[in-house]
Amino acid sequence: MVFWCGAVAVGFAAVIFSIGSDYANQLFQGMLEYSPYLPFLVTPLGLALIVFITGRFFPGSQGSGIPQSIAAIALSSHDERKKVLSLRIASGKIILTLSALLVGASVGREGPTVQIGSAIMYSLSRFASFSWLVLPLMASSFIAYAVSRRICPKPLYKTMAEGFIARIKEQSDCNPRIEQHHQNETK
Repeated sequence: MVFWCGAVAVGFAAVIFSIGSDYANQLFQGMLEYSPYLPFLVTPLGLALIVFITGRFFPGSQGSGIPQSIAAIALSSHDERKKVLSLRIASGKIILTLSALLVGASVGREGPTVQIGSAIMYSLSRFASFSWLVLPLMASSFIAYAVSRRICPKPLYKTMAEGFIARIKEQSDCNPRIEQHHQNETK
């Protein structure tokens, strides 16, 4: 039950993050309509402020998100994983990505969405018996579905989600830690 509640929370977070991203882009476009020269001031100052906030309040939220989620699988200690998949990092990822889009940065929302979903599922793993090692991969598949439903026409969403899931599965097949953990659980 905890897993399915987490899956719903991940899907909800992905859709809300997607809507927020669209809104931030619209606000930036409005700024461009007001003055095409305004981004020459707002973008560099905004990005400098984002870098400061990242270092001061959300260290560890740097990066695109997907490599961090995959790297969390290879980490051996809970403290190291928590540095990459905490809810604080997920909150920072949301705030900083939306802020970056608002000031005109060229950033995507898919990678951060994967890390946000992985952080949600990792945080819930202490309340249930499912393995944390596969959480980023499972969360990513739910996120791929939610995000692709939001940004792709209905006939295309399956193809995008299936391709994304296949890529994640390929990454997990290459990681001996996951295979070793799987063998230990089946004994």
